[in-house]
Amino acid sequence: MNLSDVDLNNLDTFERALPHDQWKILREEAPLFRHPGAPGEEDYGCVTKYDDLKLLSKSPMEYSSEARAAMPRPEYMEHCMESAANGYSGFDLT
Repeated sequence: MNLSDVDLNNLDTFERALPHDQWKILREEAPLFRHPGAPGEEDYGCVTKYDDLKLLSKSPMEYSSEARAAMPRPEYMEHCMESAANGYSGFDLT
């Protein structure tokens, strides 16, 4: 897999499994990545390294997604809830 193969807009990828292969490529080749948006949507940023995310989280006024927060599509939300209930902490459902 190459960086050009990364497509986090394809939600079918998430229905099969979490795209660890894509996240690995991003961490190795583009830890701060501007991902093209889905058709009709804006591009968005991907932060894939812990230290970078930690640094950005200390400056919420400069690096906020408040204006355009992302939510899973409704049919995928049930899967997110089940994952959280089973101990996966990648979703903040509070």
